[in-house]
Amino acid sequence: MLISGKTALRAGRKSDIMTSHTGKVRGMAKVKQPKAKDAQEDEKKNTSLRLSGKTLKALKLRAIEEDTSVQKIVETLIEDYLRKSRKKVR
Repeated sequence: MLISGKTALRAGRKSDIMTSHTGKVRGMAKVKQPKAKDAQEDEKKNTSLRLSGKTLKALKLRAIEEDTSVQKIVETLIEDYLRKSRKKVR
């Protein structure tokens, strides 16, 4: 969406505006905000998991029945497993 310079200046700071070689406004520059230390520690990472079709279907149905997600079920089970494992080692 192209807008005039005056409209762009009202929409944001002049330094946030990017223009093309023709002088037309292209959009606002994105500025990354630093994350808090706690937010970085809790940042989610991706992994993959192979399950049989039957198991995955049952897991998805259970998630729907319990009004939750497969992600939350798997994460909770893993956290419980890790917590129990630590108790046995001590």
